[in-house]
Amino acid sequence: MKKNGLKMTFALLGGMMLLVSCKKDYTCQCTGKGDGDNNTYYEVTETYTFKKAKEDDVKASCSQNESTLSKDNGNISISCSVSES
Repeated sequence: MKKNGLKMTFALLGGMMLLVSCKKDYTCQCTGKGDGDNNTYYEVTETYTFKKAKEDDVKASCSQNESTLSKDNGNISISCSVSES
């Protein structure tokens, strides 16, 4: 009986640790690069912090910032990456 109780305790603790470890702090860093008619390049970086979030949720939110814009006189592309902070 004691062995079953001990196994149950370890199983519950393991499950709780798994749930807690899923939520972490993440950083989403987006970099925008552009070029104009005279090949002058511009670069802007923006960083967003997500506290105690799930990685899949952060990746989905972060990727919504990615885009490419084109004009007659140049292009701007924004790419984003997620890292654990």
